Amino acid sequence: MEGLAGNDSAGDEHSKISLRIGRLMLAACDNERLVEMLETLVNQTARYTRIGMREPARRKQSAAVWRRLVTALSAGNADMAVAVIEDLFEASRVAALKVLGQDSSASA
Repeated sequence: MEGLAGNDSAGDEHSKISLRIGRLMLAACDNERLVEMLETLVNQTARYTRIGMREPARRKQSAAVWRRLVTALSAGNADMAVAVIEDLFEASRVAALKVLGQDSSASA
């Protein structure tokens, strides 16, 4: 992801990798109902992930957040992992709204 971040035409590939990582994390979850709900959420938000990843700066930000998540998970720091995921979701929401031409603070 970090290698793709600066490539102007890598938005779709970055989004695919992001979705793949998310699905790998779901595969490690042993709560079937939670996995179903999260898969639905992933499928519903995939379009917005792609929209948000059009900008190289956003891809760099995303790659850095994913790196922080890997660090938190590797350290077994659940609180940090939750905070990182919340940051990831918020940054994705703001980026998608920006691309769609909406004020991100109006939807918060």
